[in-house]
Amino acid sequence: MKIDSTCTFQHTFASLKISNNSVPKERLQSSNVINELFKDLRSKTIHIMKKIIIISLLIFISSNILFAQQTNYQLSSHILDISKGMPAPNVKITLQKQIQGNQWEILAEKQTDKNGRVSDFLPQTDGVDHIGVYKLKFYVEPYFQSQQTDTFYPYIEVVFEIKDDKHYHVPITLSAFGYSTYRGN
Repeated sequence: MKIDSTCTFQHTFASLKISNNSVPKERLQSSNVINELFKDLRSKTIHIMKKIIIISLLIFISSNILFAQQTNYQLSSHILDISKGMPAPNVKITLQKQIQGNQWEILAEKQTDKNGRVSDFLPQTDGVDHIGVYKLKFYVEPYFQSQQTDTFYPYIEVVFEIKDDKHYHVPITLSAFGYSTYRGN
């Protein structure tokens, strides 16, 4: 006897009744109970499947909305302490833009994360042009003080020019008595 659907049970017990009129009433009643249980189980399964489909659709739609609203940034930075072979966390960095001659406007002030990174300078927005001369100022003296290390540099300034709408990554490699910078990607 198959146990995969209510229809199979009804057919099986109906054939029993036809072929043998002496089927005990208890057996017929138990088959009705089983049929009702399977109907209830099927109904609950369908209800649960509908909920799963609805939740899956909501998650899919939400993730697409969040992804579509994700902000991209044109400028990032990174500090690697080459004396330790590790990133430099919790270092303050200011971003400034040259506005007239030697005047600078502070646009942002950030802290490096545990990986020594700041990835969210200059949000890219439609119609906004970031072409210009910029300066990143890395306040490294407090970092070295926290490492109980004397340093030659209280801060490091890196001046560079953004010439297009591509991403610019301006990291520094650092030790207490030297540093280097380059344009990364």
